Amino acid sequence: MISGILVILAELLTLTVFRPWEEWINVILGAWLIVCPWIVGISSSTAKTNFVVIGALIAVLALYEIWTARRQSEMMTLLPKTDILTVIYSRR
Repeated sequence: MISGILVILAELLTLTVFRPWEEWINVILGAWLIVCPWIVGISSSTAKTNFVVIGALIAVLALYEIWTARRQSEMMTLLPKTDILTVIYSRR
């Protein structure tokens, strides 16, 4: 339950402005959920599967967000810096 609350809080932070370190927190929380059943000693196979699947989803989605943000920032550096007024007036 505490891990779920931490994931929700990390996601609430990313709603304002994207920061890569917030997604890395989600990667760590996802990894924790994956190994948590064996560290805590959960015996139910259904609960273990649930922890592993949800943890993997959280980690993979966070890594995808990091990859996407990095790729978009690289694309932005390749594009020439123009503003909308320059584009509008250059067409006249």
